[in-house]
Amino acid sequence: MEKTIKLDKKQTEIDICELEILKGPDKGKKFRLSSRETTIGTSPTCDINLSDPTVSRQHARIIWDDQNKAFRIEDLGSTNGTYLNDIRITSAFLSTNGINVKLGNTELIFRAIGKKKALEIFPEDNFFGCVGESLAMKEIFATAFKVAQTDLNILIEGETGVGKEELAKAIHLASPRKDGKFVICDLTTIDKNLFLSELFGYEKGAFTGAERSKEGLVSLANRGTLFLDEIGEIPPQDQVQLLRFVEKKEFRPIGSTKNLYVDTRIISATSKNISDEIEKGNFRSDLFFRLAQFRIKIPPLRERKEDIFPLIRHFLNKLSGNEKEVQKLYQELHKNSTLILGYSWMGNVRELKNFVERFYNIWKITNEFYIELPIEQKVQENTSADFKSMKQKIIEEFEKNYVRNLYISCKGNISECARVAKINRKYMEKLVRKYIRNE
Repeated sequence: MEKTIKLDKKQTEIDICELEILKGPDKGKKFRLSSRETTIGTSPTCDINLSDPTVSRQHARIIWDDQNKAFRIEDLGSTNGTYLNDIRITSAFLSTNGINVKLGNTELIFRAIGKKKALEIFPEDNFFGCVGESLAMKEIFATAFKVAQTDLNILIEGETGVGKEELAKAIHLASPRKDGKFVICDLTTIDKNLFLSELFGYEKGAFTGAERSKEGLVSLANRGTLFLDEIGEIPPQDQVQLLRFVEKKEFRPIGSTKNLYVDTRIISATSKNISDEIEKGNFRSDLFFRLAQFRIKIPPLRERKEDIFPLIRHFLNKLSGNEKEVQKLYQELHKNSTLILGYSWMGNVRELKNFVERFYNIWKITNEFYIELPIEQKVQENTSADFKSMKQKIIEEFEKNYVRNLYISCKGNISECARVAKINRKYMEKLVRKYIRNE
């Protein structure tokens, strides 16, 4: 018997505020701010769509800050800038009621209306395999859980490595389609000339090399979910065929004369700014809106550092499975929490996972705790060093990373390490002593 999940409305709430346009082509319009993030610009994909040509396509965003219990506005690299009370800003809190905001030639006033909105929160830290303790992620889990019960096409946005595929799979598992297949179509790995044949399949003899018929990904996902990863990579010439399928659920395999129907739900993901791609003519706006019937944006890990150590424990559990071992390793990492939490994690959850896997595997081989900072942070910490010493540090960093990863992959066999690296065995022994055994 499946457990019943009830969303929690008591854990957090946000102020309900509004923006009123005082000057510009859209003068007189009012917009209610009652969600965690609102984008502003002239792109039709923005939450607040302005018609002022001096406003950039993606000009600014207003986000709710849980720690400070206030909205914050951020400029998104606009051409003409974002101003608060005539001061140009990159990021600032909208903590003063009645503050003036200027975007291009458009002037707005930000004000609170004296009411609050309770945000629905998922009651657990694990949403069908996705882990997060931050309010931002638990709100996303609650939203994802609700939309999972529908057949709406979903677009998941976020930087590379934030966990878009994991959330898509979790939505599938939370949906009535969970007994169907979750089929992944990674646009970054498919030859652009073969996109339609991969998606819709083909008949024997449809083209040179088609020695037998092949079922397409949309058919494999019948009664399940098709995950289109990095939709910004879809070839422009193929987008009209995809649009037709998204609208009608019908397709024709390459080389066939018959239309087929499948009951496939589509979840897409992108790390690109699709607004820019639409403006450049690389992506059809009608396809975007069909794929983005519901949008979920995952914030980068640096904006939700409360999730770092829950994720570390999650990865350790998957690597080990031994609770005592996991606790021992977790405590060792937690001793270095200042270091770990202070890092920017530009590779997001994927980078954190690689960090934990490296830590765990080195410990399994050497029985030593080795907490390795990514090279970018170490370079930043030594910007005052002279060129020669800085160069030497970077070389040593490379050697250490290379030798440790090679030592792990060769399971501690130094002869095998030397063979793979194509260097003398004695020199490899020296490197192993320097970077592994003598630490």
